[in-house]
Amino acid sequence: MTTDGRHDAVHRMAAKKRITKSADAVILDVLGYEFPFHDRTEAERKVKRRLRYHGLGPYRQERVDLLRRFKDAVQSEIHRGARSRYFAGRHGRYAAMEDFDFERMIEDFSLSYPDVPHEEIKRFLPCAVDLYYLRDLRLALQWPRLFRFLETREPLARQRQQCRAFGFFKDLGHLPLGGAMNAPVGDILLPVE
Repeated sequence: MTTDGRHDAVHRMAAKKRITKSADAVILDVLGYEFPFHDRTEAERKVKRRLRYHGLGPYRQERVDLLRRFKDAVQSEIHRGARSRYFAGRHGRYAAMEDFDFERMIEDFSLSYPDVPHEEIKRFLPCAVDLYYLRDLRLALQWPRLFRFLETREPLARQRQQCRAFGFFKDLGHLPLGGAMNAPVGDILLPVE
């Protein structure tokens, strides 16, 4: 077998190998990016689509609601930052994963949400700290909403500026019979101001 044949066989095996996730992991992956100002139906549509894609059984609304309550509790606790019960203090100038006590968080959330598997809580909490504390996506996602009024005002202001800059009467001489501005330029036909 040639080197190319072995290379192709390795790629085919890698393509067939899928990462196995539990249904709870797939649901938490989607809900992790859901914030209070988002539309819940869109997240539920994504959950249904991903469960179907991974072949993880039917969509169960009560399970999604339980995991959403868990995610909301984790999200609100992490957003408290230094006021959180699990905040261990800053470990440097910048925010770091070590700023939170994961062992205590895992134990407390496992007791508060016994229906959520311990392994899923253990997997989700570092991702949640990364999303809600280190990156603070809440602010990044609200930024465009804060300045939405500029989106409506800017096009009209730009149109007015372009209209003024066009200088209709000044540039009318450069438009042959009101046609396009692609005037022929050569030695003879140089525009003269």
